[in-house]
Amino acid sequence: KCIVYDYANPSNKTSFEDLVKSDKWDFLSFSTQTATEEYDMARMFKAKELSPNSIFVAGGSGAALNYQLILDKTPIDIVVLAEGEYPMLDLCEDKRWQDIEGIVFRKRARVLTSDDYWEISKDLDVEAMQADSYWKKTASFYEIPNYNEINTFRLFTANYCPMGCSFCTLTL
Repeated sequence: KCIVYDYANPSNKTSFEDLVKSDKWDFLSFSTQTATEEYDMARMFKAKELSPNSIFVAGGSGAALNYQLILDKTPIDIVVLAEGEYPMLDLCEDKRWQDIEGIVFRKRARVLTSDDYWEISKDLDVEAMQADSYWKKTASFYEIPNYNEINTFRLFTANYCPMGCSFCTLTL
């Protein structure tokens, strides 16, 4: 079953949210345009909230021209790079994503837990890391070095920061 919903059509009798909630969708797809990208992305997030188990597909010029942005910053799983008729048919026929021409897709990474971080870092060989040389070099950049801040190891990078700061977009 395929339903096309045009956000801008004033004759819509059903709201976008009600339509998404009305069924268990295998796929939800969005046609993005560069001029409406902000609104399209907002709808993607709303749809993900309402239908978390659906596979999200984006197409249109906005997605095709900015596919990495779409994959990085939205819940979209697949971006169609050209005409979508054949890729969508292949998806609906359960063809392996790797075998579908004209799409790029997100391959989700395993998110590390606090236990994973501990397992990775518990056996660090501090001597082999030449920490003393590193700390002396870092201290040389300061007129009055603060050794409590300098003599530390920064094991976490922006990729997997576990801090949960509300102002940061890199938080898990």
